[in-house]
Amino acid sequence: MKTLVNHIQIENLDKRLFLLLGLFVAVMLANQKSPREVVLGPNLDIFQKSVRVAHAKELLGASYKKVQGTVTATDYHGTLHTTVSKAFRGSNKLFSPKVAQTIIEESYRYGFDPYFLVAVIDGESTFNPRTVGRFGEIGLMQIKPSTAAWIAKKLDLNFNGRSDLFDPVTNIRIGAAYLNYLRKKFKSRGALYIAAYNMGPRNVHRAVSKNIIPKDYPRHVMKRYLAYHKKAVSKKFKIEELSKSF
Repeated sequence: MKTLVNHIQIENLDKRLFLLLGLFVAVMLANQKSPREVVLGPNLDIFQKSVRVAHAKELLGASYKKVQGTVTATDYHGTLHTTVSKAFRGSNKLFSPKVAQTIIEESYRYGFDPYFLVAVIDGESTFNPRTVGRFGEIGLMQIKPSTAAWIAKKLDLNFNGRSDLFDPVTNIRIGAAYLNYLRKKFKSRGALYIAAYNMGPRNVHRAVSKNIIPKDYPRHVMKRYLAYHKKAVSKKFKIEELSKSF
């Protein structure tokens, strides 16, 4: 695997951006509104764009320029809402607005490019909130109830059992929190924390100890991540070639 470069973490963003985030959260709490309901001023736009850029660079390194047009687009959130709406099928489309907004909120909470969560959801469940995996994984992000209970207890998240995972909003909140935990555990090495989401951190550590870097699942996710960016900006670049950097 090529060495991942520019492992830029949210912790390394300019301190001023943290102040902006703190102000943003304070406004939300004071008004009991979602980020979509809060007027997005220019400073918040700068912060959100910085988060997207940082994570895209973390995932793609020098190849980041291929997706720069989407990551920095002024209509980013509108495009993402449209993308999510198109991804749902049948009666599940009713979930689209809340799902898109939850993806946006949880992504900025943990410093992800929102299209990354879109790619994980697509790869795990093709946006079917009723999906149940062969090992008991549930919902949009295919989370095991045991994993959900563990991360919810660790981070003091609201979780009342297996049935909660069929709720798209709860599922995404827990899935994003778990991804963030893995990201920290593997020091922002994209290929490793993405692989760990699929095969578990212990199995990834075992593989790395044998000088083996798991590639199948990271490529599975990154192909989708790149495809969504490519479609959003109608750019021509080779998805297969870029995903092989994982």
